[in-house]
Amino acid sequence: MSMIHFSTAFIFIVLPARSKDFSILLIITLMIPGMISLFMWFRTGYKIINEKIIILYGPLKFKVNIHDIQRLHYMKSPFVGPALSVDRIGITHSKSKFVTISPKDKERFIEELLIINSNIVIDK
Repeated sequence: MSMIHFSTAFIFIVLPARSKDFSILLIITLMIPGMISLFMWFRTGYKIINEKIIILYGPLKFKVNIHDIQRLHYMKSPFVGPALSVDRIGITHSKSKFVTISPKDKERFIEELLIINSNIVIDK
């Protein structure tokens, strides 16, 4: 995932900025996707606060009540979501809503969730 984010940033920021044929308006227009990609990269993370998981993904912020989590599954997925790795944890919560995350220490993160909600089913 890091290759995708940094490649996007390189293509949309560095290459247009080095070209003398682009107008300043075109450079600014092309820089926006690159800057958004960097913003998503540097502002993706997860915290457990007051029995909720706070998920940050660029400008987006999600809250998942840990008591609403029904199931966690280990998964590999390259699709877009608030995760910077393809090695992810899928979270099914409140009425079949689903989100994927990729904490650095998955086992510790799951242990913390189980302390709060021991009814979570874990699929490996």
